[in-house]
Amino acid sequence: GGVVGRNAYGDLTNITVDVTPDSYVKATSLEDGIGYRTYVGGVVGKLASGTIENCAVIGTSAVSASNSSDSYVGGVVGSADANVTVQNCYNEGAVTGNGQYTGGVVGHVNSGITLSNCYNTGAVTGKKYTAGIVGRLPYSGATVSNSYNMGTVIGESAYVGAVIGSGSGTISNN
Repeated sequence: GGVVGRNAYGDLTNITVDVTPDSYVKATSLEDGIGYRTYVGGVVGKLASGTIENCAVIGTSAVSASNSSDSYVGGVVGSADANVTVQNCYNEGAVTGNGQYTGGVVGHVNSGITLSNCYNTGAVTGKKYTAGIVGRLPYSGATVSNSYNMGTVIGESAYVGAVIGSGSGTISNN
């Protein structure tokens, strides 16, 4: 992540990551020609539990992962595990995933999340489960509200959306 690679059980508040031209937040996972899971986020790569509030990724350069078919890439959070709250956060930069789970704000949610008042204006490019806000939101206990995407979204496979690539739960006012 731009600030933290993995945050086990803590809160991140009032953080701005300025990804200036010719700089980026990137993970490459390759060992003996085999790609492994990568977790990349403009603020945090993997958030096990906690709150991310008033965080921003600004600038025009990229948050990306390459050489992995199983990548979790988000403009703010790569992957969120359980009992996570993401509020008042945004991403302006390009987000690129070389595998699954790419989102302008959050790449993938593993369990319950409350995401509100977030937005993305950067271009989002991925393969499967690609979207402007959350790439994959597979749990019915999740809530996404009052969030929007203004960036271009390009996916090479199934489950591509302006706000949610594939989702369950409550999705409102987006």
